[in-house]
Amino acid sequence: MAEKYKSRHRTFGIFVVIITSAVETSVFASLAGLQNTDVQILTGFLTVAAVVLAALQTFLGFSDLQAQHKTAAAGYGEVRRDLDLLVMKFPEATGTASEPGTAELESIIKHLDDFDRASPTIPDKVWDAIVSKTPET
Repeated sequence: MAEKYKSRHRTFGIFVVIITSAVETSVFASLAGLQNTDVQILTGFLTVAAVVLAALQTFLGFSDLQAQHKTAAAGYGEVRRDLDLLVMKFPEATGTASEPGTAELESIIKHLDDFDRASPTIPDKVWDAIVSKTPET
């Protein structure tokens, strides 16, 4: 998701730059003596579009969402490594309360629960696409 939001942020930025450049070019062309109504209408439309896209880029906050998802990915990676280490330390453990390693597992679960509450959600469409590609075990 971080990469997806990074891409969206860049795409919006590109459109804003292109439309702003086109508007500036149109304004200069109209100032040079072109009194064509079509050019004036197109200039007005592009001006509004540039303002709207710039506002949307800020409002949608794709770069913020990217950072949140990147932080989430790092946190889940940390939990995965903790679980891998726990399995290596206690390969025969079953999770019973009296077994060695159960306290560490409970600590990892608490950390995962806390982290899960602080992480951004993944859109249903993305989740469904991932689930459909995941092989069943």
